[in-house]
Amino acid sequence: HGCLKAKFTVNNNNLEDKHKLGIFSEDKKEYNAILRFSNNDEKHSRSDNAPDLRGMAIKLLDVEGDKVMKGKEFAQTQDFLMYGSKKFFIKNNADYVGFIKGLRHGKGAKALLLGIKEEKIDPKTGQKIEVKYKGQPKAGIKTRLAQRKNYKKYINPLEGQYFSATPVRLGELNNSNRTAFKYGVYPCDGFPVSNSLQKEDDKNYMRKNLEHSLKKHKKACFEFRVQLQKDSKSMPIEDASVLWPEQAPKLKPWSKNFSPYIKVATINIDYNENKDISSDQARDRCENFSFNPWHTLTAHKPLGRTMRMRRDVYRAISDFRRAENGVSLEEPTDN
Repeated sequence: HGCLKAKFTVNNNNLEDKHKLGIFSEDKKEYNAILRFSNNDEKHSRSDNAPDLRGMAIKLLDVEGDKVMKGKEFAQTQDFLMYGSKKFFIKNNADYVGFIKGLRHGKGAKALLLGIKEEKIDPKTGQKIEVKYKGQPKAGIKTRLAQRKNYKKYINPLEGQYFSATPVRLGELNNSNRTAFKYGVYPCDGFPVSNSLQKEDDKNYMRKNLEHSLKKHKKACFEFRVQLQKDSKSMPIEDASVLWPEQAPKLKPWSKNFSPYIKVATINIDYNENKDISSDQARDRCENFSFNPWHTLTAHKPLGRTMRMRRDVYRAISDFRRAENGVSLEEPTDN
């Protein structure tokens, strides 16, 4: 839907001193940032009204420190990736493989529900054989529910809430105070959003409403929040389909095994820095940015099997897109 320039300002007062680590170590530290609002559809020409999972990615610039991702260990950038759900719709490797195979056919959710059929060549006979991949109904249902909730809820990327759904580490491996956290962004209270189009007016209403609102109000704002892991049983690392509790259960009001999202940074967007987001140059630049949850400081290393799968899938997609577009892999700088 578009890329924007922004300011990411750390506000770490809600963190205990032992958790003021990585990006959140220095209060009032300001980073220049790039935001990308996107969907999950491989067919960019489809209407924004098609059921989909909206996404937001953040790239911080001028970030010192060693990074995790191979080939970008010394890059001066840091990525955060999010989509419109607090939990991931895929539980395990089999679900993820089925989902990716479904995307190949343009039917990701259907593939998870029912399975798919593919033709392969038998290496011994040279004949075509039909292979049926098993569906993953639970993951498929979660996908559809997430899509329906997400695409019906708002018509402007500035109205949305976005979440990592999967956990990352807070602190270096040798830090005895390290923990895990999930993160998300919420629109700031009191910042108006205006829309000029409804879903039926234009198939590209998300981008156009984004532009309209920025032009009218001159600013937009998000809060960047984190949810710290307080209990490994109710807040598992390896199963990202489990929703981490944000408040004590009604039947156990004395429980301390919950963790609300707390504000740790503010993201401010200025219209004067983003007047040309629909120009050919801006759209090409947005297309050629690469965002990967593994492009991160070692203090925020991704955790769990889902994140390990995303590492390789995202890198493969990025490499393919660059090869097709004929562009090189370069991280942006403040210049």
